[in-house]
Amino acid sequence: MLNSINLDDKSYQDLMAEALAAIPLYSQEWTNFNRSDPGITVLQNLSAFHVLQQATINEVTEEARRKLLALVGYQARQNRAASVLLQAPGGGLTLPPQYPLRLGGLTFETEREIVCTDWGLAAVYVASQGGYQAISYLLDAQTPAAVFGARPEVGVSLCCILDGVPDTSRPITLWAQCPEDGVRNPFPPTGGPSFAKTRWQYYTRAGWQDAQADDQTCGFLVSGSITLHLDQGDPIPFEEAPVTGCALRCLLEEASYDRPPRLLTLAANLFPVRQWETRAWSYTFPGDTALTLTTPLAAQGNLFVYCRETSGGPYRRYDPFTGITPRGRFYRREDFPGGVTLTFDPIRYGFSPCADPDAVRVVCYDDELIHHRDLGLVYGYEDQEIPLELVENILPDRFMLLVEAPGPQGDLDYFFLPPGQTDPDTLCYEVDPSAGRLFIRHPGYGTGYRLYLCDCCVTQGALGNIRPGGLLEHLGGFDGRSVDQSYRNPSAGWGGVSYESAEDLRLRFVADTRRPSAAVLPADYEDLVARTPGLCIHKVRAVANLQENLVSITVKPRTNDPRPTLSSLYLREIRAWLEPRRMLATQIVLLQPRYISLDVRAVVYVKSYFEDAASEIEALLRRALDYVDGPQGFGAWVRFTKLYQSLLDLPCVEAVDDLRLLPTSYTGISIEGPDLKLDDRSLCYPGQIHLELHTSSDLTRR
Repeated sequence: MLNSINLDDKSYQDLMAEALAAIPLYSQEWTNFNRSDPGITVLQNLSAFHVLQQATINEVTEEARRKLLALVGYQARQNRAASVLLQAPGGGLTLPPQYPLRLGGLTFETEREIVCTDWGLAAVYVASQGGYQAISYLLDAQTPAAVFGARPEVGVSLCCILDGVPDTSRPITLWAQCPEDGVRNPFPPTGGPSFAKTRWQYYTRAGWQDAQADDQTCGFLVSGSITLHLDQGDPIPFEEAPVTGCALRCLLEEASYDRPPRLLTLAANLFPVRQWETRAWSYTFPGDTALTLTTPLAAQGNLFVYCRETSGGPYRRYDPFTGITPRGRFYRREDFPGGVTLTFDPIRYGFSPCADPDAVRVVCYDDELIHHRDLGLVYGYEDQEIPLELVENILPDRFMLLVEAPGPQGDLDYFFLPPGQTDPDTLCYEVDPSAGRLFIRHPGYGTGYRLYLCDCCVTQGALGNIRPGGLLEHLGGFDGRSVDQSYRNPSAGWGGVSYESAEDLRLRFVADTRRPSAAVLPADYEDLVARTPGLCIHKVRAVANLQENLVSITVKPRTNDPRPTLSSLYLREIRAWLEPRRMLATQIVLLQPRYISLDVRAVVYVKSYFEDAASEIEALLRRALDYVDGPQGFGAWVRFTKLYQSLLDLPCVEAVDDLRLLPTSYTGISIEGPDLKLDDRSLCYPGQIHLELHTSSDLTRR
């Protein structure tokens, strides 16, 4: 599977030549290699048979590849639609389900009815005992702002003043966009380090009240949504801030941040959309006498109605009443801008749906797919392949078939069937989401079924993870009104996944096998520690003591401290991450980094026409000796000749007469010739720099 051997690379002539060359190795008596010899005839037949079979043997089907990889725990990724949060343009606007919005070639839709209200953020402050510090430039996404100040302390809060009153009957959604600097490792889907404990509140007549919150930001360390339920009373204006208005705040109750959290954007009054396009959909209704369907898909008018007349029984198809036949399975249809109304009249027509909550299913199609809804018959053999015309990149969890089967009384019964069924007495099928195909894995009761497309949504998968700050547009109203409306997405798209072929799955498997998931060698420990979820790891050095079966690991975090050390949280998270991945008998010791200051004394001759040579020389020395923030790792060398040559290469330097490196401590550092060698847990940094500068004319006189 990793590097497959090609078994179909030899011709008949190659096989015969190899067989003839091998005969003397097995028999000294076989000397007649002419075609008339019976043994040669047998070899010819076997070689010909091998040529016929090797192409088939060489081929590994996609289904076989998937099953082999599933044995080692690798399942192919299926299409999954991305989610995006959009900002409501204002109040008085109601968006129905499946409301389409477009960005380039991508279509996004609402999942439910959205009622837009007119409110937003008027101002944002960092509130502390010292007062209110304005960071309202977050609303325009200009520069990052420290959410809780440069040094977060318990009691500090992020205070948001609103310019309207939110609808407390529905959850409200905010989006926090953090700068993506690539410093912090991704947090796991669940768990991970806890750097802070926050509490969301809103202001009422009773003061600050707690709001039930679903905060995905991990204390504003990662971008995410914040959903709040304001169910402890109506909000009222908060008058203590510089700007008056209804207020929300995020109160910091516990804080042990390694780096202070920053925000690039904070947006409010948002609603979600999903990146898919609904080509066909079935809507479920209870068995009332009338129903109203208002969606963009239903407004196209391509619909079929199926009703269940007995509780739990099959569905029967109902047709629109035309006035020709007075009684039968009919409904009366009335179209209006944006939807349709269906009415059932059991007294007049003689048939009607029962009282079940899912007694009526209305299947709607777009103007193109209505002509391709009929998928044909099930012939009764396994692995029957049925193509889906004009459909690809399907969402398997938003796909369904309508099965038409002969009923016992001669009527046609209808059933709604999702993919992935395993009951052998039921029609079982799978969907190829990429190419748009059905595979009948088991035909169920027998033959004679006719299949119709029922639910079908398509997606662009990972392409839906769009960047923030775009404009999604709706051009023309589905309800007959000419409405052009734009919606800004302050959030990036997330969660979109594209279908993974068997070859893509194999490549992912190969990449994962080459990345250590268990620690054996010191390099494995270094790679694993550098990937500890949720932490900011800058440098790692692991050293093995084979006699004691001990691995010593020195870790430098990347924080705002000039010479950071490992906090108790870091020590706990790294050990918890390594514990299930180490060898059973191996002991682990986590060490704090050691920082060694290097003083410099130098006598330098500079060119007389350079005015700021001292600062230029000192900047080079500090940059070259900064192993804390520089690319050098633990245990590096400080090469004297390299530093000396770097000084000579400066445009302002004529000559270097004397250069000395003086460690302030010899613990963790050794002198080897003109160079300095740091041990496996030490990093150096520049200390005091003493420069004695002379002009080039002094060098000439000397």
